[in-house]
Amino acid sequence: DSDLVLCEDTRRSKILMSHYKINTQLKSFHKFNEHKEVDSIVDQIKEGKKILILSLGTVLSNVENAAELFYKKHNFYPTIIDMRFAKPIDTKVIDRYIKNSDILITAEEGAIGGFSSQVNNYLNVKGYNQNLIIKNLFFPDCYTEHATPEEMYSEINFDTESISKMMERLYIELS
Repeated sequence: DSDLVLCEDTRRSKILMSHYKINTQLKSFHKFNEHKEVDSIVDQIKEGKKILILSLGTVLSNVENAAELFYKKHNFYPTIIDMRFAKPIDTKVIDRYIKNSDILITAEEGAIGGFSSQVNNYLNVKGYNQNLIIKNLFFPDCYTEHATPEEMYSEINFDTESISKMMERLYIELS
């Protein structure tokens, strides 16, 4: 239950952690960079701003790529959880991660009234929604012209860059 894993080789560690479905942020830390990284790590720990993303469906890859872009600007990764099932929602996962989060983003391919509504209802019932910035990403309830999936995602702001920019706006709002 940590927010950050310091490792000598992030490439190998990422593969291992991916295999076990662990989405904790990795940071390269070894004898050749420790003098440069210590201040950044301490600042991140002090800052305490945490972003939790609950993703459902194939939008996960866009969310993960957006988190990479976000990391390049802010030097920390949001926590990303692949929720797998819309119903019943995995309340144990939400309980585990929501308490340490300042921002919650849900991302799904469905329209309003789907997974995000289930999550919002659960947050409300448990009282988790107080002092929490919540953003629900879902497909708009409208007709979209035929195009490639990438073009359609871009049109509805569900592409990697749009998701990363939205994370950044929420992060700045929190500051």
